[in-house]
Amino acid sequence: MPSLRYHGISILCRGLPYLEVPAPSRTNKRSGSRLVAASQQAPVREREGNYSTWHAGTATYNLRPRAACRVHPPSLTVSTWPLDIDMAHWGYGSTNGPSSWSHHYPAARGERQSPINIATGKAKYDTKLVEKPLKIDYHPEECMCLENNGHTFKANCKEKSTLTGGPLGDDEYRLIQFHLHWGGKDDRGAEHTIDGKVYAAELHLVHWNTSKYKTFEEAVDKQDGLAVLCMFIKVGNSHPGFELLCKDFDRIKCKGKSCSIDEHFSPAVLLPNDTSRYWTYPGSLTTPPCFESVTFILFQETLEFSPEQLAALRSLKFGDESSDDMVDNFRPCCYIGTRTVRASFR
Repeated sequence: MPSLRYHGISILCRGLPYLEVPAPSRTNKRSGSRLVAASQQAPVREREGNYSTWHAGTATYNLRPRAACRVHPPSLTVSTWPLDIDMAHWGYGSTNGPSSWSHHYPAARGERQSPINIATGKAKYDTKLVEKPLKIDYHPEECMCLENNGHTFKANCKEKSTLTGGPLGDDEYRLIQFHLHWGGKDDRGAEHTIDGKVYAAELHLVHWNTSKYKTFEEAVDKQDGLAVLCMFIKVGNSHPGFELLCKDFDRIKCKGKSCSIDEHFSPAVLLPNDTSRYWTYPGSLTTPPCFESVTFILFQETLEFSPEQLAALRSLKFGDESSDDMVDNFRPCCYIGTRTVRASFR
């Protein structure tokens, strides 16, 4: 349970932390104070009554006037009216989605968050990316494990498939897994955007730095710990490589289900034909805990998935058979700040 301090007042909250402090605007007439979200995003009150309804991001909370937070001397910790939200398990819903992650995962408030919009006109061409091109050395996986982790479809990789060069320099990164993000419809789903253009899905191939760290767990929160290859997916022809995985989706339909595919599968079949043209920038995990440890490499060439293949992704479930379909599992774009996007092409 987080404990916060604001102007000498200590607040202990369950769920999302809120502070009740004197304020000249957005005042609750019953308590003479306003609620301020710990994320510095002030909730907006919708109405008054026995309870006041406040909105912060996509979540709505009903707080009892005066009892929401009680002001005590600075030395005391005070409790709040319990908020009807459980953030023990993050997700993409109205109460546990991206707008609420920063309350429980501090890194999500950082200045190096992902995804972002790639403004191609502002990307800086870097000859060093050409002089030392990417080297992708992938090996076929035997009995690769597929799983539904309640957030996405994920394939776990065991072979020594490696990535080096380009923005990674001489460090060698090893492929550990790949997964996707997709929308409920074809007009959304990818996490990054290109000049504001949104694709139907986005594929992430996740690697960790074996040159500097002994394990993925050690690398995951380091500034140069991870590298992610990104492919944008549009609706079109069936993708032969992805089709090898789609046929097993019935076996991992619900959260917690996993299976091993029978055929040898090479992750290389998921790469675009041209891997020399890409954008790159320093970013973060796009899911909690949102560590700022990722070098993103986004290929210009897109992949095509058929409507049936996208439907197979959308047939997965966030939970059991009675739960919602797994759709719209993407984080909206974050502020780029002072970061520079580099390009390997003009």
